[in-house]
Amino acid sequence: RGFAFQQANLFPWLSIKDNISFGLRARGIYKQRKGDVQKFINLVGLSGFEKSYPHQLSGGMNQRASLARALVGHPKILLLDEPLGALDAFTRMTMQDEILRIRQENSMTMVMVTHDVDEAVYLSDYIIVMTPRPAKVEKIIKIEMSHPRARGQDVFLQYRSISYPKVIIADEPSSNLDSEQAEKIMDIFKSLAEKGKTVLIVTHDEKSASVCDEKFVLEEGMFKKSLILSGGVD
Repeated sequence: RGFAFQQANLFPWLSIKDNISFGLRARGIYKQRKGDVQKFINLVGLSGFEKSYPHQLSGGMNQRASLARALVGHPKILLLDEPLGALDAFTRMTMQDEILRIRQENSMTMVMVTHDVDEAVYLSDYIIVMTPRPAKVEKIIKIEMSHPRARGQDVFLQYRSISYPKVIIADEPSSNLDSEQAEKIMDIFKSLAEKGKTVLIVTHDEKSASVCDEKFVLEEGMFKKSLILSGGVD
């Protein structure tokens, strides 16, 4: 099995190539698997950066190197512990597509831990929802969607709402979506609120804020005023 951490955790004194081949050298099989090192460097899009050091590369590139290091041993199961949690939104979405491509090209089982519902729906065949401590399996959701998946699909948005808890905190949920997709997201939040769930939305968008029952206005991070919006979510 292979393992990829939340942080890349590369050795700063080793080049990217040496980081990726470290496990093979430790197991004494580097000579037999030497060709695999370059194969997985190419697979994660790091060709040309073999002699670079981690501090010379971006966070996304280091995370790709971490994935290559986990893959080079040809694991049957790859365990991913929030490997994209420290990345910015754009790099994270790019790496999600990389993970899907790598899984398809290597026919392996991947088990990923994530707190991101969108990421879980986008990547998974099955989502296992855990309870708070002590952690137990609350439910298993089969995602019956083919790849590639579009985040704006109605069925995708429906799956996103399945495993939300009683209180939902959404940080700029519509910032990367077009107006039609953003409206669908807001409709889901309104539906959840109507079912008794509390929805807290952080947004700079007046239209998104208009779906709320109450609006809190902040200036420079300080509370300014609270507005009760007549008419509720309508």
